[in-house]
Amino acid sequence: MAWLYRFSIRRPRLVITLGLLITLAIAPGNLRLKLRTDGHALVPEHAPEIHIDRAIRDQFGNEDPIVILIQSDHPDGIYNVHTLKLVQELTRAVTEIEGVREANVSSLATEHTDRVWPGTLNFRRFLEPMPETAEDLKRLRKDLREIKIYLGTVVSRDGQSAAVLVGIPAGASRIDFYTTVRDLVADLADGTERIDVIGAPVAEALLGHHILEDLGVPTVLLGHSTYSDSNETVDSAPTGLFGWRVWLGRHIGLVPIAIGIMAIVFMIGFRSVTAAMLPLIEVGACLVTVFGLMGWCGVPVYLTIAVLPVILTAMGVADEVHIFSRYTKLLRERLKDSNNADPRADDTEPRASACAISSGASTVPKAVSVGRLTPMQPVPGGAGHLDVLHKTMHEMWRPVVKTSVTTSVAFLAFAMSPIGAVQAFGLFTAVGILFCMIWSLTVIPAMLAIIAPSRFVSASSSAGSRFVSQRWLARLGAGVVRYRVVVLVLSVACLAAIPSGLRRVIVQDSWIDGFAPGSTFSRATHLFNDQFLGMHILLVAVNARGNERLEGELSAGALDRKHVRLPGDLVEDPQTLVSQKIELLAIEPTEIVRAGQPTRYIHRKWSSWIESAARDGNEIVITGIPYHGSPRTALRLGSEAKASFVL
Repeated sequence: MAWLYRFSIRRPRLVITLGLLITLAIAPGNLRLKLRTDGHALVPEHAPEIHIDRAIRDQFGNEDPIVILIQSDHPDGIYNVHTLKLVQELTRAVTEIEGVREANVSSLATEHTDRVWPGTLNFRRFLEPMPETAEDLKRLRKDLREIKIYLGTVVSRDGQSAAVLVGIPAGASRIDFYTTVRDLVADLADGTERIDVIGAPVAEALLGHHILEDLGVPTVLLGHSTYSDSNETVDSAPTGLFGWRVWLGRHIGLVPIAIGIMAIVFMIGFRSVTAAMLPLIEVGACLVTVFGLMGWCGVPVYLTIAVLPVILTAMGVADEVHIFSRYTKLLRERLKDSNNADPRADDTEPRASACAISSGASTVPKAVSVGRLTPMQPVPGGAGHLDVLHKTMHEMWRPVVKTSVTTSVAFLAFAMSPIGAVQAFGLFTAVGILFCMIWSLTVIPAMLAIIAPSRFVSASSSAGSRFVSQRWLARLGAGVVRYRVVVLVLSVACLAAIPSGLRRVIVQDSWIDGFAPGSTFSRATHLFNDQFLGMHILLVAVNARGNERLEGELSAGALDRKHVRLPGDLVEDPQTLVSQKIELLAIEPTEIVRAGQPTRYIHRKWSSWIESAARDGNEIVITGIPYHGSPRTALRLGSEAKASFVL
């Protein structure tokens, strides 16, 4: 790949223009990006749990509910006319949202009491008619206390809060639905009661938005600011850790902070604004290109992708650290040699050197300050800065390529995961690293070719080729070598003690715990879990078919690369087979005969969860999970052989 930097140094403006045009061409893909931070995105589509969950929801009409929590500071709790009317209005408003089914909305305004309308057997709802008098409110409290089932579901145990539960329509965007409900709440609330919108679907949607906002993604791209729902978002000075996190998330973002820190590090390390800006341009182009490609490919921003900008920001500048270090070191060496070789240099006059500047056919000597080197001029000492750049890239291109390729291959290993969100993380991280590698071998040397060397080194900086930090690290390295036995013993001792901490590792799988304890959402959720029966719903399905065992035999022709053809009379409805496990076993095992050893038999077997099942004439065609392999390949049946199946 050495030709890349050679061509870039020879045609720098062309390369820079091409890099800019390619980035701009891919950039519009960022406008096509969509967010998918719900929990289902972290589970493989073909997982049996997903199929079972969908089957239950389709059959019973279950939907994930969000909760509108209404808290009242009235002495009588929610048992006052104003709060009860608010519950009724919110219930009516959310029922009118497009796609919402009335059966999946629950509150005091929808549930029935044991009282009937006079002269009928029709049960009245709790708020029909609306309790107006003290006696009516007392009766309502008494009815709820006696029926009990509604305490902890739509009314808190202490009577200070009420809930409106709304099922999110299947296929609806959770963040969009949350935004719609929040806007309705804002229109109906008058500040008398405290209203929060919570629930597991809201947690899944907001956590992803929180992370993206913390990273610095503009609100205009997200469509909604989750911080706008928090009381901690006032413009006054932030207080506490959460207050500072909110302020940083709203005003700066972690990615800009990371980029700023990188710039400071480059400024300190190279004492050059140019050296600090060039890597940041690369990082910006990398992020625009990677997310643009995701948009054009239709890949959404998963929760795993949220950390991608920080990773690419850190890794994208690594190559430039080595390239710039070598480049500036070679420039200083040339400057030092030039100064030492200048016979006119003395203690009273500034050092200067004669630089030959070609102009047409003649060569005119001209005195140029060592600290003011210009593009395409020779570096004092007999070699132009392009020669220094060639030497730098010749020494560094192999390390750049090797480290980038090995790192990208490591991230590509994630592409083997059955989880789409993990696959996308590994694939696009690898793409970003390779993009930075190509940029470092093309655009960076092209820019260095047209930028004056004086922007990297000068007469004042040539005197001290090693910085304080470098000298400190050099002394540290020398100490490690000198006391290598002690260092080795301490390292082994630490490594021996570390595994004991593995027993203390826990899996943090709670979406709610991802929010700061002081956040509005976290406080409202803990209140709801304490005063109600909790906001997570466990679905339990009981299959009436019981433990019936289905088995039989199949011919070799019933198996192909992806499908298995079962007898059509096996079950009446093929969909009942979905998510069940099927096992196929070759009836005649393979015989292995070895000299001097007993005969062995290998029973070839294939098993998988059934992903799909459909009737095809007199047969039922089923498909297993792809990563379980091919049934035909696993069994290797002859044309006359047979296999047994068990479900």
